[in-house]
Amino acid sequence: MTTQAILIIDPQCDFTTPDGALYVAGAEKDMERLSRFVSHERLNRIFVTMDSHRVMHIAHPAFWTNKAGENPAPFTVISSEDAGKGTWRAALNPDMCLDYLRRLEARGKKHTVWKPHCIMNTAGYDIHKELKQALTAYAAAGGEVSIIHKGDCIFAEHFSALKAEADSDLFPETKLNTDLIAALDGFDRIFLAGECADICVRETLRDLTEYAPQVVRKLVILSDCTSPLSAEFAFETDATYVRAVASGAVIAASNAVEAL
Repeated sequence: MTTQAILIIDPQCDFTTPDGALYVAGAEKDMERLSRFVSHERLNRIFVTMDSHRVMHIAHPAFWTNKAGENPAPFTVISSEDAGKGTWRAALNPDMCLDYLRRLEARGKKHTVWKPHCIMNTAGYDIHKELKQALTAYAAAGGEVSIIHKGDCIFAEHFSALKAEADSDLFPETKLNTDLIAALDGFDRIFLAGECADICVRETLRDLTEYAPQVVRKLVILSDCTSPLSAEFAFETDATYVRAVASGAVIAASNAVEAL
Protein backbone atom coordinates (compact mmCIF):
# COMPACT_ATOMS: atom_id res chain seq x y z
CA MET A 1 0.00 0.00 0.00
CA THR A 2 1.40 3.40 -1.01
CA THR A 3 1.96 5.75 1.91
CA GLN A 4 1.38 9.45 1.30
CA ALA A 5 2.23 12.69 3.07
CA ILE A 6 1.83 16.34 2.20
CA LEU A 7 4.13 19.26 3.02
CA ILE A 8 2.14 22.51 3.11
CA ILE A 9 4.24 25.66 3.11
CA ASP A 10 3.05 28.72 5.07
CA PRO A 11 -0.74 28.58 4.48
CA GLN A 12 -1.20 31.64 6.69
CA CYS A 13 -3.67 34.48 6.47
CA ASP A 14 -1.04 37.13 5.80
CA PHE A 15 -0.33 35.33 2.52
CA THR A 16 -3.71 33.83 1.68
CA THR A 17 -6.34 36.50 2.36
CA PRO A 18 -6.77 39.70 0.33
CA ASP A 19 -6.27 41.87 3.43
CA GLY A 20 -3.12 39.97 4.45
CA ALA A 21 0.16 41.84 4.88
CA LEU A 22 1.79 40.00 1.98
CA TYR A 23 -1.21 38.67 0.08
CA VAL A 24 -0.36 36.40 -2.85
CA ALA A 25 -2.91 36.88 -5.63
CA GLY A 26 -4.97 33.73 -6.05
CA ALA A 27 -3.86 32.17 -2.77
CA GLU A 28 -7.37 31.99 -1.32
CA LYS A 29 -8.38 29.77 -4.25
CA ASP A 30 -5.27 27.64 -3.64
CA MET A 31 -6.44 27.14 -0.07
CA GLU A 32 -9.93 26.12 -1.21
CA ARG A 33 -8.49 23.47 -3.53
CA LEU A 34 -5.97 22.37 -0.93
CA SER A 35 -8.70 22.02 1.68
CA ARG A 36 -10.66 19.72 -0.64
CA PHE A 37 -7.51 17.74 -1.37
CA VAL A 38 -6.77 17.25 2.35
CA SER A 39 -10.38 16.23 2.96
CA HIS A 40 -10.57 13.66 0.15
CA GLU A 41 -7.07 12.35 -0.56
CA ARG A 42 -5.82 9.45 1.56
CA LEU A 43 -2.94 10.99 3.51
CA ASN A 44 -0.90 9.27 6.19
CA ARG A 45 0.57 12.48 7.61
CA ILE A 46 0.37 16.23 7.08
CA PHE A 47 3.29 18.60 7.63
CA VAL A 48 2.55 22.33 7.85
CA THR A 49 5.19 25.04 8.06
CA MET A 50 4.41 28.37 9.67
CA ASP A 51 6.38 31.55 9.08
CA SER A 52 6.90 32.70 12.67
CA HIS A 53 8.17 36.25 13.10
CA ARG A 54 8.50 39.01 15.66
CA VAL A 55 8.14 42.69 14.76
CA MET A 56 11.86 43.14 15.42
CA HIS A 57 13.20 40.85 12.72
CA ILE A 58 15.98 41.28 10.19
CA ALA A 59 13.43 41.14 7.34
CA HIS A 60 11.18 43.86 8.82
CA PRO A 61 11.56 47.66 8.56
CA ALA A 62 11.84 48.23 12.33
CA PHE A 63 15.13 46.34 12.38
CA TRP A 64 16.94 48.89 10.17
CA THR A 65 17.47 52.66 10.30
CA ASN A 66 19.35 55.12 8.10
CA LYS A 67 21.41 58.09 9.30
CA ALA A 68 18.23 60.16 9.57
CA GLY A 69 16.65 57.57 11.86
CA GLU A 70 14.19 56.41 9.20
CA ASN A 71 13.18 52.82 8.58
CA PRO A 72 13.40 51.35 5.07
CA ALA A 73 10.27 51.04 2.98
CA PRO A 74 9.01 47.51 2.34
CA PHE A 75 10.78 45.76 -0.55
CA THR A 76 14.00 47.73 0.02
CA VAL A 77 17.05 45.59 -0.77
CA ILE A 78 19.86 45.97 1.78
CA SER A 79 23.33 44.86 0.72
CA SER A 80 26.42 44.19 2.79
CA GLU A 81 27.86 47.35 1.27
CA ASP A 82 24.86 49.33 2.58
CA ALA A 83 25.35 47.87 6.06
CA GLY A 84 29.13 48.35 5.96
CA LYS A 85 28.81 52.03 5.04
CA GLY A 86 26.04 52.65 7.53
CA THR A 87 23.50 53.48 4.82
CA TRP A 88 21.30 51.08 6.75
CA ARG A 89 22.23 50.08 10.30
CA ALA A 90 20.86 47.08 12.15
CA ALA A 91 19.18 47.80 15.47
CA LEU A 92 20.80 44.76 17.09
CA ASN A 93 24.27 43.24 16.65
CA PRO A 94 25.20 45.16 13.48
CA ASP A 95 28.48 43.25 13.05
CA MET A 96 26.63 39.94 13.13
CA CYS A 97 24.11 41.25 10.63
CA LEU A 98 26.85 42.46 8.31
CA ASP A 99 28.38 38.98 8.42
CA TYR A 100 24.95 37.49 7.66
CA LEU A 101 24.52 39.72 4.61
CA ARG A 102 27.97 38.77 3.33
CA ARG A 103 27.27 35.06 3.75
CA LEU A 104 23.91 35.50 2.06
CA GLU A 105 25.52 37.24 -0.92
CA ALA A 106 28.18 34.53 -1.13
CA ARG A 107 25.29 32.16 -1.85
CA GLY A 108 24.12 34.40 -4.69
CA LYS A 109 21.19 35.82 -2.71
CA LYS A 110 20.07 39.27 -1.61
CA HIS A 111 18.30 40.56 1.47
CA THR A 112 14.86 42.12 1.04
CA VAL A 113 12.92 44.02 3.67
CA TRP A 114 9.25 42.97 3.70
CA LYS A 115 6.15 44.38 5.26
CA PRO A 116 5.83 43.06 8.82
CA HIS A 117 4.06 39.72 8.41
CA CYS A 118 3.21 36.49 10.19
CA ILE A 119 3.78 38.12 13.56
CA MET A 120 3.16 35.43 16.12
CA ASN A 121 -0.20 35.61 17.92
CA THR A 122 -1.79 37.90 15.33
CA ALA A 123 -4.66 37.20 12.93
CA GLY A 124 -2.26 37.18 9.99
CA TYR A 125 -0.22 34.43 11.63
CA ASP A 126 -3.11 31.99 11.72
CA ILE A 127 -3.70 29.24 9.15
CA HIS A 128 -6.26 30.05 6.46
CA LYS A 129 -9.72 29.37 7.92
CA GLU A 130 -10.93 26.80 5.38
CA LEU A 131 -7.70 24.82 5.47
CA LYS A 132 -7.63 25.00 9.26
CA GLN A 133 -11.06 23.39 9.34
CA ALA A 134 -9.89 20.62 7.01
CA LEU A 135 -6.79 20.01 9.14
CA THR A 136 -8.87 19.93 12.32
CA ALA A 137 -11.24 17.38 10.80
CA TYR A 138 -8.28 15.28 9.63
CA ALA A 139 -6.75 15.33 13.12
CA ALA A 140 -10.12 14.56 14.75
CA ALA A 141 -10.34 11.43 12.59
CA GLY A 142 -6.98 10.26 13.93
CA GLY A 143 -4.63 11.80 11.37
CA GLU A 144 -1.28 13.28 12.37
CA VAL A 145 -0.67 16.97 11.67
CA SER A 146 2.88 18.15 12.37
CA ILE A 147 3.49 21.91 12.66
CA ILE A 148 6.97 23.21 11.81
CA HIS A 149 7.81 26.75 12.91
CA LYS A 150 10.41 28.65 10.91
CA GLY A 151 11.69 32.20 10.98
CA ASP A 152 11.67 32.86 14.72
CA CYS A 153 15.41 33.60 14.73
CA ILE A 154 15.43 37.38 14.35
CA PHE A 155 18.88 37.40 12.72
CA ALA A 156 18.08 35.28 9.66
CA GLU A 157 15.52 35.10 6.88
CA HIS A 158 13.96 31.65 6.64
CA PHE A 159 12.07 30.94 3.42
CA SER A 160 12.68 27.21 3.05
CA ALA A 161 11.09 24.59 5.27
CA LEU A 162 14.53 23.02 5.65
CA LYS A 163 16.94 25.79 6.64
CA ALA A 164 17.51 29.52 6.87
CA GLU A 165 18.80 31.51 3.90
CA ALA A 166 22.21 31.67 5.56
CA ASP A 167 22.48 29.39 8.58
CA SER A 168 24.62 29.96 11.67
CA ASP A 169 26.16 27.73 14.32
CA LEU A 170 25.01 30.32 16.86
CA PHE A 171 21.36 29.58 16.11
CA PRO A 172 20.52 25.86 15.79
CA GLU A 173 17.04 26.69 14.49
CA THR A 174 18.62 28.04 11.30
CA LYS A 175 20.42 24.78 10.49
CA LEU A 176 19.26 22.01 8.16
CA ASN A 177 16.17 20.26 9.52
CA THR A 178 17.34 16.68 9.14
CA ASP A 179 14.44 15.40 11.25
CA LEU A 180 11.96 16.73 8.69
CA ILE A 181 13.93 15.19 5.82
CA ALA A 182 13.96 11.82 7.57
CA ALA A 183 10.23 12.02 8.29
CA LEU A 184 9.38 12.88 4.67
CA ASP A 185 11.61 10.11 3.38
CA GLY A 186 9.50 7.60 5.28
CA PHE A 187 6.66 7.97 2.75
CA ASP A 188 6.28 6.63 -0.78
CA ARG A 189 4.73 9.82 -2.17
CA ILE A 190 4.98 13.39 -0.89
CA PHE A 191 2.78 16.23 -2.10
CA LEU A 192 4.07 19.80 -1.97
CA ALA A 193 1.82 22.89 -1.85
CA GLY A 194 1.47 26.28 -0.17
CA GLU A 195 2.65 29.86 -0.56
CA CYS A 196 4.25 31.17 -2.44
CA ALA A 197 5.44 29.29 -5.52
CA ASP A 198 8.36 31.57 -6.32
CA ILE A 199 9.71 32.14 -2.78
CA CYS A 200 9.09 29.77 0.13
CA VAL A 201 7.83 26.79 -1.89
CA ARG A 202 10.66 27.25 -4.40
CA GLU A 203 13.34 27.57 -1.71
CA THR A 204 12.00 24.44 -0.01
CA LEU A 205 12.19 22.64 -3.33
CA ARG A 206 15.70 23.97 -3.93
CA ASP A 207 16.90 22.67 -0.57
CA LEU A 208 15.18 19.32 -1.03
CA THR A 209 16.92 18.92 -4.39
CA GLU A 210 20.29 19.76 -2.82
CA TYR A 211 20.04 17.92 0.50
CA ALA A 212 17.42 15.21 -0.08
CA PRO A 213 17.32 14.08 -3.72
CA GLN A 214 15.75 10.81 -2.57
CA VAL A 215 12.73 12.84 -1.39
CA VAL A 216 12.53 14.86 -4.61
CA ARG A 217 12.02 11.65 -6.59
CA LYS A 218 8.81 11.09 -4.59
CA LEU A 219 7.43 14.62 -4.93
CA VAL A 220 4.18 15.66 -6.55
CA ILE A 221 3.99 19.45 -6.71
CA LEU A 222 0.34 20.55 -6.66
CA SER A 223 0.36 23.30 -9.28
CA ASP A 224 -3.14 24.57 -8.47
CA CYS A 225 -2.47 24.76 -4.73
CA THR A 226 0.33 27.33 -4.89
CA SER A 227 0.55 30.75 -6.53
CA PRO A 228 3.51 33.01 -7.31
CA LEU A 229 4.18 36.52 -6.10
CA SER A 230 5.59 37.46 -9.51
CA ALA A 231 3.35 37.45 -12.58
CA GLU A 232 6.37 36.36 -14.63
CA PHE A 233 6.75 33.03 -12.82
CA ALA A 234 6.05 29.76 -14.68
CA PHE A 235 6.68 26.20 -13.50
CA GLU A 236 7.86 25.25 -16.98
CA THR A 237 10.68 27.80 -17.08
CA ASP A 238 11.71 28.29 -13.46
CA ALA A 239 15.14 26.69 -13.04
CA THR A 240 14.42 25.21 -9.61
CA TYR A 241 11.25 23.45 -10.77
CA VAL A 242 12.87 22.32 -14.02
CA ARG A 243 15.74 20.80 -12.05
CA ALA A 244 13.34 19.07 -9.65
CA VAL A 245 11.36 17.55 -12.52
CA ALA A 246 14.59 16.34 -14.09
CA SER A 247 15.34 14.69 -10.73
CA GLY A 248 12.02 12.83 -10.73
CA ALA A 249 9.47 15.24 -9.27
CA VAL A 250 6.08 15.58 -10.93
CA ILE A 251 3.98 18.73 -11.31
CA ALA A 252 0.23 18.07 -11.40
CA ALA A 253 -3.12 19.60 -10.54
CA SER A 254 -4.71 18.43 -7.31
CA ASN A 255 -7.62 16.80 -9.15
CA ALA A 256 -5.30 14.80 -11.42
CA VAL A 257 -3.03 12.96 -9.00
CA GLU A 258 -4.96 9.71 -9.22
CA ALA A 259 -3.90 9.43 -12.85
CA LEU A 260 -0.20 9.49 -11.98
